Amino acid sequence: MKIKGKIRYIIVAFAFIVVAGALVAYYLYQKPVKNFANSTADITIEAKDLFDAFIKNEEKAITKFVSDDKTIKVKGKILEIIANSDGTSVISLEVGDPEGAISCNMEKEYSNKTSKLKQGDIVTIQGQCTGYQELISKEVIMMRCGISD
Repeated sequence: MKIKGKIRYIIVAFAFIVVAGALVAYYLYQKPVKNFANSTADITIEAKDLFDAFIKNEEKAITKFVSDDKTIKVKGKILEIIANSDGTSVISLEVGDPEGAISCNMEKEYSNKTSKLKQGDIVTIQGQCTGYQELISKEVIMMRCGISD
């Protein structure tokens, strides 16, 4: 094979890889985001039990609860509701530890339901569990949440 033929082969192979990569990136960008607030729950659990699972064995809890596709339904007493300027809110659920909480970041479409809630109400929330953090307080983080019936 001549050098020109090798160069042409390398250019064609490189172009194929670039086009394939662009198609994969486009597919991932266009892939619809799961609506955790309206999907069927994979796991239903009390707020205290979810928190305790992360405190006792974080690795095992991550394996069980944290996923890009797993919907977690959690029930508990409202500790605090924080309204954000963008129309979303964060509901913190009591877990029996004064330094801990389940932090539920609510979807904007649930702002009407959230505004009717108050501290001490028992509520069921479902969303995506993204893990545990211990920066300021001990929190299990739930994202893309909605009020469940």
